[in-house]
Amino acid sequence: AALALLWKHHEALSLPAQIKQSVASGAYDRVVLLYTKAIATLSGSSVDMMKEVMGEVESQVEAAKRRLRERLQDHEAPVIELSKAIHHLTKLEGLQHEAKVGPEKR
Repeated sequence: AALALLWKHHEALSLPAQIKQSVASGAYDRVVLLYTKAIATLSGSSVDMMKEVMGEVESQVEAAKRRLRERLQDHEAPVIELSKAIHHLTKLEGLQHEAKVGPEKR
């Protein structure tokens, strides 16, 4: 049964590592996409392992938000880069809010 669960959710289990890699490379569009997928796949799961994976996803998203906020402190950065940082930060925070509120409240 455990192997079947792992096989069924192998892609979801790799989401934290994929998000971490995307943050490291500055691919924040991909971070938003992967976070959206994680919310759809893992949010509300009653399986302890999936709850742990979602917790790690949230941890990686917080790291992404910290890096984006740091980017906003760079007053020498081009305005277009600052605009992108604001866009990604806004998207991630919006997704976090929606995930906390739940589909029944949206």
